Amino acid sequence: TTFFNLNSVNGQKNVLIGYVGGQLANDIESQPDAEVKEDALTSLRVMFGDDIPEPTDFVVSRWMENKYSRGAYSFPKENRKHKRDCKILAEKVGNVFFAGEATYYDWYATTTGAYLSGQEAAMDISSYLLN
Repeated sequence: TTFFNLNSVNGQKNVLIGYVGGQLANDIESQPDAEVKEDALTSLRVMFGDDIPEPTDFVVSRWMENKYSRGAYSFPKENRKHKRDCKILAEKVGNVFFAGEATYYDWYATTTGAYLSGQEAAMDISSYLLN
């Protein structure tokens, strides 16, 4: 499990994201949210001590159950120019705009990349509609 503090990216205080991969990610899909939360808090308390407070909110994405992604995300392919590929994927076609973690090189393969690329696409759409 990897924990990521959003304050380091965009100044959002008190937002912590946990990424889980491998077999543990599959196992979590079938656990109730409360159990996932307790497991995450246990990990944090082992790393940082018992002063870790209860979160005010907690969300489990169930990424493997998503019918559109089925747990997948982008990754750089060997012998390809990944930065160029991300840029190409982000290019609009006519009046169709694209966003998603695979289009955002600095944060590919992350929900942060998906979120930031969505913000950029929304601004591009606004500019397009205003012109």
